[in-house]
Amino acid sequence: MNRSFWIALAATAALWSAGAQSALRNIENAYEIKVSQMLLPDSPTGQVIIRQCSSCKAVLLGTNASTTYQIGLRSPPVPMAQFRAEAQKDGNRLVVVFYGIDSKVVTRMVLAVAG
Repeated sequence: MNRSFWIALAATAALWSAGAQSALRNIENAYEIKVSQMLLPDSPTGQVIIRQCSSCKAVLLGTNASTTYQIGLRSPPVPMAQFRAEAQKDGNRLVVVFYGIDSKVVTRMVLAVAG
């Protein structure tokens, strides 16, 4: 084969491997806690207060109009008031609070289905 083919192949391989080594960046994180370990805000634009243990420092995460609330992972979003009412039924139910790492704003909350 000719020399330009091998040069082009080597250049393509070098560019491809450089792109494959790009670091993945985590943009979202989550807390999996009991309902009793958090305080919900009174309004859609407020703060969720999470305390993972009695001696742990409280974590404050913002909420806004874009924050969604679900009862069960596969359910459609519900109004915050419905989520709050369901969460207050059992403080031992699990809830997952997803938030943006950079913004510290809750993107969604998912309450475990009762039962």
